[in-house]
Amino acid sequence: AEGAGPPPPVRFEPFSGLDQPHICDKPELGRSRKWSSAENSSAQLWFDKMVKVYVLNLPSDKERWEMIKARLEELKIKATRIEGVDMRVPGTLWTAKEKGWVPKEFNFTAAQKVAYQPRQEMGSILGTLGCASAHFKAQAQILADKPPLAVVLEDDSWPIDDFVTRLWALVHEELPCDWQITSLYSRCPYGTCISPRLARVQPDVNEPEWRCRQGVNWGMHAMLYRLSALPHFQQVWRRTVFNHQNPHCMDIDVALASISDKVSYYAVPNVQDPGFVRETNHRSARWHINQAAGTTSTSTSFVYVPKVRPGEPWPGAWNFG
Repeated sequence: AEGAGPPPPVRFEPFSGLDQPHICDKPELGRSRKWSSAENSSAQLWFDKMVKVYVLNLPSDKERWEMIKARLEELKIKATRIEGVDMRVPGTLWTAKEKGWVPKEFNFTAAQKVAYQPRQEMGSILGTLGCASAHFKAQAQILADKPPLAVVLEDDSWPIDDFVTRLWALVHEELPCDWQITSLYSRCPYGTCISPRLARVQPDVNEPEWRCRQGVNWGMHAMLYRLSALPHFQQVWRRTVFNHQNPHCMDIDVALASISDKVSYYAVPNVQDPGFVRETNHRSARWHINQAAGTTSTSTSFVYVPKVRPGEPWPGAWNFG
């Protein structure tokens, strides 16, 4: 497919990334149900007992933290703040390796050199490295706290009013027994619809491996983890993300989609309205940091932010601000 040229216009050759799209790829499937008081009560009791919520937030983004904190309090959801990983701060990569968020053998200088190759069309991956490190930092906290289920929210997420009851229903009514990780907001999903609110994610083999099958299942806004499965699939995921020969896989969402034949990964299509969460009107911190960095002079022991160079053309980096 890579060498066949651009695809024909969608008006001539419509194409869905999901098999059986009539099952889950419809906006109306995201509408709220008329929950009974008994359902809402059962859901809240279950949520308080089984689910722990974490929010990823850079120390410098205080306004975002106050926004999502207030929203979660409004929904009666307790959350733990996980400070994001800002690779612009000297020594942060060393710390991330010492903490285990990044493998000690990972060579960022080599990865950045590959990313700057014209074939890759990426530019700086400084922000991408920080984003990936932060999500593995959150996973480390999940493993330490040991909640049966965990939701990790990025700070530009806005949970819907009945988020708790929706999640309770999803887990009890739709998620298959084999599920390991679920995206509650997935852009450009690729795979097979299996229920009204879920698709089983699959790798897009139409895209080349050297680009990490990039182009589908964008976003890490709201991820649901199953503690019992996390140690296994985390190992596969980390190896894929921190591969300096394939920097496209450092986009942690891209990497996860690329290994979905090895991980039981499910997703809620973002076309569902309103679904579980919305994306707020904030620019991508990862994208902003990438755009601000622009040299191959970065190092695995000291990272600095030089002048602007074109960043990677990631279609998921929506900037509404």
